[in-house]
Amino acid sequence: MNKKQWLLSVGLLLCMACCGVADVTTSDSLKTPVIKRDRLFSVDKGHHLTVSAMITGLSYYALYQEQNQSRGTATRVSLGVAFSFGAAKEIYDGLSGKGQPSLLDIVADIAGMTLAVTLLNISSN
Repeated sequence: MNKKQWLLSVGLLLCMACCGVADVTTSDSLKTPVIKRDRLFSVDKGHHLTVSAMITGLSYYALYQEQNQSRGTATRVSLGVAFSFGAAKEIYDGLSGKGQPSLLDIVADIAGMTLAVTLLNISSN
C-alpha cells in the first residue's frame, strides 16, 4: 500500500467512524431537558466533518478552477472560509440557545478541512 492509498484509507475510516455512531438521549415522561455529554464520535461530529470537507472542496474548486488562483492561495482561502463557517455556527449555537457551542465541533470541522486538503493533494499528484 503506497502513501496515497494509506491516506485515503485513513480518511475514509475516519468518516465512517464519525458518521456511524448515533447520539442517544433520554428523558422522563415530564420531558425534562437532558444535557448530552459531548462525544467525539457522534452523528453531529460526522456532520461537522463532512460539511467542512465539502465547504473546503467547493471553495477550493471555485478559486482554483474557476478563478485561476494558485493552489496555495486556493488552499489557504478555502480553509479560512470553512473555518469561518464552523466558528460562526458555534457562535450561533451559543447566542441563540438552540444548541450548545462545542470545542469538539471545531475539532471535527478541522478534521474535515484536513481530509479535504489531503484528498485534493492526492488527486492533484
